[in-house]
Amino acid sequence: METLEIRKHLHAYIDIADERLLKLMYGMIVADKLEYEIPEWHKELIQERLENYEKNPSGGILLEEFKSRIEKMR
Repeated sequence: METLEIRKHLHAYIDIADERLLKLMYGMIVADKLEYEIPEWHKELIQERLENYEKNPSGGILLEEFKSRIEKMR
């Protein structure tokens, strides 16, 4: 479906949508416009993990092994 056609459908739908759906759509628009700030502590944590990896790239485990460990914990 082309963008123009989608817009036409949305415009027509908005005219008949109930309050709950209008609020949901509006919430999506507002969320799309928000700028997200990455907290400094999160940047520091990522930097620390990157440095650990660069010091010892073979120190991690494969994803399948990680999944297996998680399953055993259940």
